[in-house]
Order: sequence, then C-alpha cells, then structure tokens
Amino acid sequence: MTEPDADFVRKLIARLDRGIDALDPGTLRRLEAARRTALAALGAQTSGQPARAIRPANGRHRGWVVATRWAAVALLVIGTGVGWQQWRRSQLVDQAHEYADLDTQILSSDLPIDALLDRGFQNWLNTSYEH
Repeated sequence: MTEPDADFVRKLIARLDRGIDALDPGTLRRLEAARRTALAALGAQTSGQPARAIRPANGRHRGWVVATRWAAVALLVIGTGVGWQQWRRSQLVDQAHEYADLDTQILSSDLPIDALLDRGFQNWLNTSYEH
C-alpha cells in the first residue's frame, strides 16, 4: 500500500470510529455479528483456493487495455487528420489546375488587352466561371 493510500485508510478509520459513538449498543452488536459472519464466509471461501483467485485484478491488465484503447483512438484521430489534409490538398490542386486552365485560355485568346481590363469582362468571367 502506498503512503497516500495508508494515510487515507487511517483517516477513514478515524472517521468511522467517531461515528460508532453515536450508535446504540444493539446496532453495534448486529454490526459486529455481521462483520464476523462476513469474515467467516471469506475465510471459508479462501480455504483450498489460492489467495489470488479472490483478489481483484492488480490493474496491469486493465491498464494495458486502457492504453491500447487510447492508442487506437489516437491512431484514428491522426489517420482522420491526415486523410482530411490529403483530401483538402487534392481539392486545392484541382482548383489551381482549373485556374491555370482558365488563365491559359484567356491569355491564348485573340482578345485585345482593353477587353481584359474592362470591368464588365471581369464580372462576366466571375459569373460564367461560377456556373
């Protein structure tokens, strides 16, 4: 038992002992009899069996399971993040290719430079490209 656990047990025993003073003698006798019965049943249960069979798990197995679950969650989050980042990157590359194609078409056309600088033409490009 670690020192904090032992300290907690000492405080708990002291608190429970203070509560005993308020109980009537009949209740105390019934509690004492119940305690003896429980200890006797525990002793009968452990006879012939190794002590480890009745003890709860020491926590190492549970710790491994919890660590494995957290590792799985972390891998899922990382995988999702990487997948989203790759998808977003492909979307941006596709968009850049579309813009490059549009720029190439506009610059290779026979339009005079005044048409390209016209505000109405820029508005038409924006509206026609969105459709």
